[in-house]
Amino acid sequence: MLKNENHRPVQAEETKKRILQAAAEVFAEKSFHAATISEITNRAGVAKGTLYWYFPGKEELFIGMMEEIFSTLLQHVVKIKDDPDLSTGEKFHRVILEYLRVFGGSRLGKVVLNNIREFTMEFHYKLQQWNKEFYRLNRALFEKGVAEGLVRADWDSRQMATAFAGIVIEFGKVHMLGENCCSLEESADFIYDLLFKGLGVPGKVQ
Repeated sequence: MLKNENHRPVQAEETKKRILQAAAEVFAEKSFHAATISEITNRAGVAKGTLYWYFPGKEELFIGMMEEIFSTLLQHVVKIKDDPDLSTGEKFHRVILEYLRVFGGSRLGKVVLNNIREFTMEFHYKLQQWNKEFYRLNRALFEKGVAEGLVRADWDSRQMATAFAGIVIEFGKVHMLGENCCSLEESADFIYDLLFKGLGVPGKVQ
């Protein structure tokens, strides 16, 4: 009996993840209002009652889905930032690729694009909080680069973190729209070179 009880939390978590995965697929294909609970439960292979046990309604499900995506990304970025075996340059490159995989190589971009006009105030607030978390991590990475002499110290780390986020998000958008001319890995290489080698021709920049 105890063995079965120990399995229940694991099974419950697997069911929840299956629902969130199905929700991501459906919301990526349709807008928030066009998507139905029936479509999501059918995709997840669960009953409506099971979904409502985890999420009271479609809005809560949507927020839960986005929280899962962003929290997983946040965990990955923190793990990279804190890895003692990686140089700061390697950390930058891996963080860039991690962002591109989520914003350009997953369903997140399509979900946001399809639903941006329908986000509630509550979701916009949560989005601002996630943005602050990633901004804080990005800024800490640049400050680490300054301390190690990889990043110039005469520029404001806040501005560098903001510019960095803008570049990565735009590249992710291009990949998400299918307009990319190269792989995610090649885009990560280009962004890294852009950050640390620049666009200007050496000796020609005034």
